[in-house]
Amino acid sequence: MEASAVLITRFEEAVSALGYRYERRQDAGGASGPDFLRMIDPDGAAFDLQTAKTDYQLLVLKRAVRSGPEGVLVATPEDLLIMKLIANRSKDRGDLLNLVERNGLDWKYIDQWAEIWDVTERLRAIRQLADG
Repeated sequence: MEASAVLITRFEEAVSALGYRYERRQDAGGASGPDFLRMIDPDGAAFDLQTAKTDYQLLVLKRAVRSGPEGVLVATPEDLLIMKLIANRSKDRGDLLNLVERNGLDWKYIDQWAEIWDVTERLRAIRQLADG
């Protein structure tokens, strides 16, 4: 078993003991995708755990910021925006609209990665929607 899959399994076991259950798991053996686990707490709140397999995912982890009282690492708004553009799911549209309206975004970074991931048109469309 790959190291990240082992870590996700251990994590799932630990949080399951606290009453969480998993809602979705992406194939831990996938060659190109992340190892991914979505956990739900007893009240229905969800969080996602993802390990990095690509250079970009490693960069996202390096850039991550601490959030909340537990100090959990979360992706920056810029990286979250890029990942949602890449995923291109209809359920992300509202998140994308909120993200592009944030003050202080590093647009040079966003534009660079949008070009690398070939999602520049998606970014342009979301920005136009946000501008109304």
